[in-house]
Amino acid sequence: MIKMKVNTRLSILFIVFVFNMSLSIAQDKTFTKEYKENVIQSLSKLMNDYYVFPEVAKLTQEHLKTQLLDGYFDQFKNNETFAAALTIKKMV
Repeated sequence: MIKMKVNTRLSILFIVFVFNMSLSIAQDKTFTKEYKENVIQSLSKLMNDYYVFPEVAKLTQEHLKTQLLDGYFDQFKNNETFAAALTIKKMV
């Protein structure tokens, strides 16, 4: 039950963070790979600093980095789909 609450809160944190990041990007800028790298780097730092289970945070960070390097996130062209990809994927 506690793990479920933590996962829900972390998912909400992801969505809020990505939404807030979208507000800082001008309409005419493209949705770049650098932007995605920065979001994943920031999320990884937040997870490592605040997530209740440090080993899960580290595994999630490694998983997101692998997906980024493999080009998985290249298919997402806006914040909504990118945020959904970050919150819906189940690692284990």
